[in-house]
Amino acid sequence: NTLNFKIPPINLSNWLDNVFEADWLRVEDLLYLSVDNLALGTRSNHPPNNQDNLEEETVSRGKIIDLGVQLASHPFALIVTLNSINQDEEIDICLRVYPTGNQIYLPQSLQLTVLDETGMTCIEMSAREEDNWMKLEFTGQPGEYFTVKLTLRDISITEDFVI
Repeated sequence: NTLNFKIPPINLSNWLDNVFEADWLRVEDLLYLSVDNLALGTRSNHPPNNQDNLEEETVSRGKIIDLGVQLASHPFALIVTLNSINQDEEIDICLRVYPTGNQIYLPQSLQLTVLDETGMTCIEMSAREEDNWMKLEFTGQPGEYFTVKLTLRDISITEDFVI
């Protein structure tokens, strides 16, 4: 019995226009909601690229994920970072998962999976013993749909996105 909690799709193109859903917080604000050990290295102040006139835009937002009462001792943060040179081109997407609360490590065997719009697994990884973060990177085109699925034991939560 896998419990699934569905959340409406997040439009990442809106993020590039500085329009965000209320539950997706700036990483700095997420830090204030978490205990000190949420060691996020996500402040990305990229130096300007002086070799050409392309403007690189990086946007990060995060959300505390709690898989329910049974796993209340293991909330964690999901951080999504977009890196776009031009909104009409491919967008680099980086997913990071960090422990929160008084946890130092992610729960062992926590799975992070990216599914395409047909539900097929594109990439996935599992937390190992004493992992204090996980990271997946991929690229997408405007208009593409994908789902991020986080699974621990028999509980999963999904976040649907459109670029």
